[in-house]
Amino acid sequence: MYSRVCLLCIIVTISLGYVASRPGVKENKKIFSVSLDVINPRDRNCKLMSNLSKCEVDLSGVVDSVTVANMEDGMSYVMTIKIGEAKQAFKVVLDTGSDLLWVFGSNCLDGESDYCKGHPKYVLEKDKEYEDFSIEYESTETSGKEVTDVVHVTDKIGIKDMLFGAAGKVGQKYEGYDGIMGLNMDISDGHPSVIYKMIAQKLITEPAYALYLKGGKSSEDGGEITFGGRNEDLVVPDSGVMTKMLPGDEVMAKMTSLKLGKDFYCSPDKDECRVIIDSGCTEMSAPLAFVTKLNTDINADKDDFVDCKKIDTFPTIEIMFGESPLTLEPKYYIEVNGEVCYSLFVETDEDEYDWLFGVPIFIKYYIEFDFTDKDEHICFWTKK
Repeated sequence: MYSRVCLLCIIVTISLGYVASRPGVKENKKIFSVSLDVINPRDRNCKLMSNLSKCEVDLSGVVDSVTVANMEDGMSYVMTIKIGEAKQAFKVVLDTGSDLLWVFGSNCLDGESDYCKGHPKYVLEKDKEYEDFSIEYESTETSGKEVTDVVHVTDKIGIKDMLFGAAGKVGQKYEGYDGIMGLNMDISDGHPSVIYKMIAQKLITEPAYALYLKGGKSSEDGGEITFGGRNEDLVVPDSGVMTKMLPGDEVMAKMTSLKLGKDFYCSPDKDECRVIIDSGCTEMSAPLAFVTKLNTDINADKDDFVDCKKIDTFPTIEIMFGESPLTLEPKYYIEVNGEVCYSLFVETDEDEYDWLFGVPIFIKYYIEFDFTDKDEHICFWTKK
């Protein structure tokens, strides 16, 4: 049996310094509020839904792209950040579904846990008192101390006074990366996220970032992340499909409908089309009715395994935002592991959202997240 655990997509509780409510939205609150200086009209070459305004925010910063590594044959994507004046390097998983940053700390002792071995450690001052933090995931927990330092996400973008966690205890082995970097805008318990700080410190030209993930076998060149905008060289012009972000703690949007074969799923007027866009989750979550129908159509067994030779005959999923369709072909939602193949769709077990699109949607589309005030939106671009 191959493990298909979604390591990053469920945070149950975060105590003391950090507070989170992933994966659901329990309060109808604004994603962020930050004073932005100049707003000018422009054409985004993106099909706008829900009467969104067209605007550009001049933050007098930069647009910068860095390469991300593809780990676990396309299931995890990491980039290198550098912390402190010494610019100590850490590899962190890119997680659009959270707003927290943590790395291993010197309080994670090799002699006390094998899980601490093999990672760079952020050095804590011995005589300094730190606040505690604790992050509880679906099947594991990470805890340690809160620290503040400069965090260099690229050579051109250094975030001053960034609050993050120095993990002293982890509940599982992390191979190939040294922490997690949340990319959501939300502020947990008053602690600004990485993206929020970039905008507040005017480090990026636009309040946006974009992810290009290649998929395929593990590689150091697994794609790129662009802070401050998007890389026009990677997208087909005029192909963008834009949808407004829903208010709340998650990067969430609302579909108009979703079609599998001749059957339609979700009804926006009944609030059944809320979807989280989460690069930190390897799977796709959907209501039971959809998962049951899909498994029937692809003749999956009780463990979701399918006949690898028949993948090309499986149905294409059509996702609607407004009147513009996106498609997800079977090669994106079926995982191939040698001679074993299985569906990446699992049943949604949360009340706060209906669907969750993880890494597979990022492999199909170049996805841009724009946090312009009163115009927060996600744009799905066709890759060149």
